[in-house]
Amino acid sequence: MAWSKLLVFVRHGESEGNILNVDERAELEIPTHEYALTLRGRRQALMAGLYLNKEFGSFDVYYNSTYRRAKETMTLINYPDASIGVCEMLG
Repeated sequence: MAWSKLLVFVRHGESEGNILNVDERAELEIPTHEYALTLRGRRQALMAGLYLNKEFGSFDVYYNSTYRRAKETMTLINYPDASIGVCEMLG
């Protein structure tokens, strides 16, 4: 099996944690790994998907962390035929 020639990293879109200050985050009753994407973050993920598809075409596989915002980002990037891998070491 040949190694892939292209490796692309994408950060998650804007999440609830990105728009709150330290005190506001401390008041939330949800753990940081459960922060959802904001509307802006969802738009960012959709735009990233359009860009990636235009620039690189399809991917064979992608990996994401177990964090909610990372999973939401990958869903919105929308590579329906790619194999999904979850990497616990990514968070």
